[in-house]
Amino acid sequence: MFVARPVRAAAAMLAVVALTLSGCGTTREQRIGTDTADACYQQRVALDATGDYFAEDMIKGAAVGAIGGAVLGLLIGGDATSAAIGAATGAIAGAAGGYWQARQQQAADKATLYNTVLSDVEREAARISETHLAFVQLVNCRKRQAEEVRTAYRSGALTRDQANARMSGLRDKAQGDLEIARLIREDIGERTEQLAYATYQIAPDAQQRVETRVTRAPVRPTASVARVEPPPRRPAPPRQTQTQTQAQAKPSLPPARAQQATEEKTVEMLVVEKTFDEDIQAYADVSAGSGWMSDVA
Repeated sequence: MFVARPVRAAAAMLAVVALTLSGCGTTREQRIGTDTADACYQQRVALDATGDYFAEDMIKGAAVGAIGGAVLGLLIGGDATSAAIGAATGAIAGAAGGYWQARQQQAADKATLYNTVLSDVEREAARISETHLAFVQLVNCRKRQAEEVRTAYRSGALTRDQANARMSGLRDKAQGDLEIARLIREDIGERTEQLAYATYQIAPDAQQRVETRVTRAPVRPTASVARVEPPPRRPAPPRQTQTQTQAQAKPSLPPARAQQATEEKTVEMLVVEKTFDEDIQAYADVSAGSGWMSDVA
């Protein structure tokens, strides 16, 4: 009887935790607003859509950890307070190290493990590139809006006060753009941290090399440049049927080569992440009223 009561309560806690976690998400309208009259609304939609990928797996990992922690806390402590503490602890543990442990448990051998991590890192780098591309396209749209205001002011179509009021409105919109980008960036950071951790387990001596190369990698943020920049070139892979994809599947690399390739791809992933960071910061700087988002003279 002593054991049965906490177990029944633990089962109830599972439902509570599940409901709590399901409420952690937000709707698209909450994240990007409903101003469809905004000329850059579709670019906002496109940027926000790239964030779905980064949020999904981390939310699942946190849910598993939180549920396990809640049950454990309730069984040990026997009350809701212990369960809440366990849920919080479990969520942190699930987010912090779940990826590497899960991959180890799933892999039949070292070659499979290393190649799986390599594939995951490659996919992550490509997805971050897609997000950065969407962000640059949104910033470019705002640049065009700012230039339209300046052109109208120079032609006399707008007074200085009217032009500056519109620039102020653009800066307000930029703050909303940044909120979207930063939410996505937060999820990206959680995932790249796990993937980098896995890389350093595969190649224990790689961390210093990777961090040095990422630090030295040149980055040129486009958000601070007044002219509309061409978006980063990301060649799209040719569309293939499922049969073609299976026939042309990448061969599995031996562990030593997979180890080297994972280190290289981790550098690529972290440099793309760094570039995204720099562009977010550059956009934040101009949205504060400098550069191409400043008031007209």
